[in-house]
Amino acid sequence: MDAGQQTLAKAALDKIGLTNIIYQNGDGLAGQVGGAPFDAIYVGGSIPDVPEVLKSQLKDGGRLVVIVGGSPVQHALQITRNG
Repeated sequence: MDAGQQTLAKAALDKIGLTNIIYQNGDGLAGQVGGAPFDAIYVGGSIPDVPEVLKSQLKDGGRLVVIVGGSPVQHALQITRNG
C-alpha cells in the first residue's frame, strides 16, 4: 500500500467510525513495534506460514486474518487467540 492508497483507506475507515487502526507498510512479519496487544491483525498478502510473533501480539480473543501458502494452493485463515 503506497501513501496515496493508505490515505484513501484511512479516509474510508474513518468515515465508518474505525479510527483506532495502525497501518504498516512493508514487511510486517516481525510484528508491529508498539501498540500490542491488538484486537485484530490483518496481513494483506500471502505468506508461507504464520509467524508466532503475530499470534503473540493478539489480545486474548483477538483475531489474525491471513492467507497462507504458495502457488498453486493457498488457504485463508482466521486464528483466534485463546489464553
